[in-house]
Amino acid sequence: MRVEVHSAAQFLMNLLRVKQSNPLPENQLENFKGSLEDLLLIRYRSHWYPEVPTKGSGFRCIRINGKMDPIIEQAAVSVGLHPRTLKTMLPQELTMWIDPDGVSYRIGENGSICVLYEAVSEARSSPSSDLSMSSDEFSLERRPEWAHMTLIGYLDEPYPRSPRSNNNSFSSSGTGSNSPPLSPILAPPTVRYSHNQRHQHHQQMQRTTTNRSMYLNHWDGGINNYNNL
Repeated sequence: MRVEVHSAAQFLMNLLRVKQSNPLPENQLENFKGSLEDLLLIRYRSHWYPEVPTKGSGFRCIRINGKMDPIIEQAAVSVGLHPRTLKTMLPQELTMWIDPDGVSYRIGENGSICVLYEAVSEARSSPSSDLSMSSDEFSLERRPEWAHMTLIGYLDEPYPRSPRSNNNSFSSSGTGSNSPPLSPILAPPTVRYSHNQRHQHHQQMQRTTTNRSMYLNHWDGGINNYNNL
């Protein structure tokens, strides 16, 4: 649980770090990350099921959807960051799935689903600590052969709100779009695939069920220095 929570908290801290229009002191960023980790560990303590990773996925989902997720706001307030300021520094639409052996996120209601961490093997796992800032986009510090993989993000402009989709292939329930969507990398066995199979699956969904583009970006890397967490 600690590796997954650390990956998510580190990613959110980096989103705040790259917002140059309102830079925060490094110690405040680190305190925010630590506070968020503590809050998430407490929240997930009784809702973490390694044997059935999809169980409780909706409960663990972090979501900014016009309103700030309460747990992010609580962590920010605890380190002296005003909720109004926080809202200007994060995307208007952000969904994060934090599940056993998998952390992923989506910016925008119809944005690409990106994997921060997936415990397939140690050589293929990727922590969010690799996120860094370039001049005009988010990028990943990676080996040269991965240079084509970048995450286009935002810096000084508010992130545009994407139009809502009536088709959510990863919804955790049939009650409507307000329900937290099921983690895409921990979906039921019928939709769990290897990297290439997932890409083909999304291409097929695009042709048969929607005209919008939805695809998975997988970032490779390694988890280091977490053995003692």
